[in-house]
Amino acid sequence: MLQFINNNVWKMLFNKQADGLQKSTDDPHEYRIIENSPIFNKFIPLSKLNSFNCASFTAGIIEGFLNSADFRCKVSAALFEIDGILKTYYIIKFDENVIERDNEIK
Repeated sequence: MLQFINNNVWKMLFNKQADGLQKSTDDPHEYRIIENSPIFNKFIPLSKLNSFNCASFTAGIIEGFLNSADFRCKVSAALFEIDGILKTYYIIKFDENVIERDNEIK
């Protein structure tokens, strides 16, 4: 489902794929979709010190897609500075039962 969102949904909404998808090495329930320059932040000045992030709107879209497909989760948008560039990470934290269900299928 995350590959579908990363590729197809992103193309439908933003006319391009997301810049990355990764699994957290610290938490087995957590995944991240990476966006280098979200369209909702294009005209909004951002800084790591400011907690306001218009990309939270996109986080709600991701959460809606996943929850509607019975992949219960919470999604938040966070700014990270990497090599001097601010990037937006959509942090997806799945419920325990989603991870258990995935492990049973494998």
